[in-house]
Amino acid sequence: MAVEVKNNTINTAVWFIIILVVYFILRADAKKRRQAEEYDRVASGSDENARFAYLLHNAFNPGGKVLGVSLIDMDGTDKKALFEIATQIKTFSAVSIAYENLYSEALADRLSQELSVSDLQTFYSLINKKPASVNPVAGTTKVVALVPTNALDPDKPTSVMASWEAGDEIGTYLGEIVWMRKDAAGNILSRNQMVVVTWKNVYGFGMSRTGWVYKANVRFQ
Repeated sequence: MAVEVKNNTINTAVWFIIILVVYFILRADAKKRRQAEEYDRVASGSDENARFAYLLHNAFNPGGKVLGVSLIDMDGTDKKALFEIATQIKTFSAVSIAYENLYSEALADRLSQELSVSDLQTFYSLINKKPASVNPVAGTTKVVALVPTNALDPDKPTSVMASWEAGDEIGTYLGEIVWMRKDAAGNILSRNQMVVVTWKNVYGFGMSRTGWVYKANVRFQ
């Protein structure tokens, strides 16, 4: 009797394992089909920003959905895929808009949830990464934001003139200066290497403006 019970238990365990394996095979196949259909619907067109948004969401949610429920907050993050996608993104702000339109959440907020501070810095630094110009030329070289970047007013450096997302082209390189931040008594608090950059005021039109950006926050092309 004991032997029969033991055999039944073994048989049950074997069948359970077989069913489990078949389930995961079918689930993986269904996931691939679903992703292919979603890619065709969302990201296979000419809008590369929608494509990047879709790929980023997949990296945030490698487990997809189970019984229609997203595992995005439970199944980890495909950081390798995120970093690879980051190197291809041209304009982070445009991808952010596409992502929010598709998934009803802010891309920057999702990145902050999925990545550590150091990984987040790596992600932003990889956006549209190309070899930096070794010798920027005034009036010719373009300045691109590596991370979300503010332009400071040369007449009042604590005042922000404009802001850009990572990957955005800021404007044209004019030169570099060292900005020494001082307290009310005139004591030097820090020395900051700044890039002097000029840009058009609104969407490339209107009067040009000139400001400072932190050199560590930008690259040249």
